[in-house]
Amino acid sequence: MTILAGFAKANKEDLDFLGELLSLGHLQPVIDTCFPFERIAEAHSYVDQVRKKGNVILTIS
Repeated sequence: MTILAGFAKANKEDLDFLGELLSLGHLQPVIDTCFPFERIAEAHSYVDQVRKKGNVILTIS
């Protein structure tokens, strides 16, 4: 993994490794809540104001 200006730059090997962990069930994303895309402003407010315990997902229909 390469670090540029404080950010990690993803590479194919890292993404393949993460994909393998996901497929084996060793890595599971935590989803806090979902918002439809039409409520994106509410989703941003939720992230800014609530102590979320996982990712906030925007769904597109």
